[in-house]
Amino acid sequence: MIIRIKKGWRHTSLASQISLILSATTFVMAALIAILAYTVVKGVLIGNETSSALSQATSTAQLLSGANSEQKMQGIFNKLSFANSSYAYLLTNNDIIHTPGAPPASELPAPSLSMPTGTNGSSNTIARNTWATDVGLDYSIVTSVSIPNSKSLLIEVTSLSTLETALTAFEFFLLISVILCAVVASFIGHWATRLTLRPLKQVAQIAASIQAGNLEERALSDVGGEIEILSKAVNGMADALSERILREKRFSADVSHELRSPLHTLATTVALLENRRSSFDDKSNQALDLLIQEISRFQTLVINLLELSRLDAGTSEGSYEEVVFSDLITHCLEAQREFSLDIIDRDQAGAATVLVDRRRIERVVANLISNAHAYGGGPTKVVLTKQLENSTVRFGVHDSGPGVDPTEREKVFERFHRGQSAGSRGHDQGSGLGLTLVMQHVRRHGGRTWIEESDSGGAAVIVELPVVRFF
Repeated sequence: MIIRIKKGWRHTSLASQISLILSATTFVMAALIAILAYTVVKGVLIGNETSSALSQATSTAQLLSGANSEQKMQGIFNKLSFANSSYAYLLTNNDIIHTPGAPPASELPAPSLSMPTGTNGSSNTIARNTWATDVGLDYSIVTSVSIPNSKSLLIEVTSLSTLETALTAFEFFLLISVILCAVVASFIGHWATRLTLRPLKQVAQIAASIQAGNLEERALSDVGGEIEILSKAVNGMADALSERILREKRFSADVSHELRSPLHTLATTVALLENRRSSFDDKSNQALDLLIQEISRFQTLVINLLELSRLDAGTSEGSYEEVVFSDLITHCLEAQREFSLDIIDRDQAGAATVLVDRRRIERVVANLISNAHAYGGGPTKVVLTKQLENSTVRFGVHDSGPGVDPTEREKVFERFHRGQSAGSRGHDQGSGLGLTLVMQHVRRHGGRTWIEESDSGGAAVIVELPVVRFF
């Protein structure tokens, strides 16, 4: 089953994805809680202000009810004092008066200018109504209270500007809190996810190491949970792969050993036949030439298989010595004089000193040149370079062929792999083990090898070796 991931998330790490989801979820939840808290607090505060305004208006109405005439009532009203944020109106039969600074009565809610329901002007009870609305430039509570034993009406307006300022500050505080919660949740989620996924990354690194050929690597299997299940699966896969490869190596070694004797007999017989070539007709000589060619290729295959089996078994010990890099490559090319290759030394890489087994490196160079001759139109040059950042030097054997397809550049180092075009590269198709031996010998030196495109258009097989010292 293939799990398809949306493109937007494809190149995002799992830790980042979980962090973003947790941050977004926290932001939404915190925002909902903040809205609820703001609504509740605002309702409670306005309710308290409304109760206070009603209580104050009722007390004022009771005070005014003691006047036995409108003139006395107006006199008492004019002597009353209200808070800076409050003002009042007194509506009598003949006039409307208000405290200093009050806006026109026309800005009051229309229902507040009418006698509250439940009074006829002669009742001893107080009828009252409240409104929360805009009066002038302020959001205010308007309280309309009937004055007992009269047809007068008291209207008090209490400004909520101070409350609005406090609510605005509270709103800003909630907004900052929501954002901070989201940010903190993002960091905590990222940290917790990275901590949780650390064993998974270790398993992935071990799996990559196994893929690279380090079959002795094993993942920790006592971490618990799903990671332990995954670790055991990776270890089981590595065990099965190691066992399979070991069987294949043993089979190759056994076959190559068993073939040595009959192959030697065939070679001896062919040598005897070649001594009597003059007695054969043309067709027989052609058949003999083909037989000699195939036996030679077969001998090369068996020799390569035996060498690989010794490398796999670790019985092929080398004799390592410090040599100058350029001297080493020059010495290796002396055995390949028929190709007359130029050595191009870039960055004075040849002056470096390397620790190598000369015999192995000679075999590496010989295999690379043979491979370039067989499949790449012939070798053209050997280029030396150095890498100061990782203390290595490189030599590359370039050819003039069609190059190697990028999808084949790793596969050509596998055993018996000769590429998609195998069978159409000429009569000598090789054994498919030359580059495998190159890779194995280079690994014994702590180096690596790969194929890239040559600057001359063909392919370049690059060998990288560690440096003892550059100069």
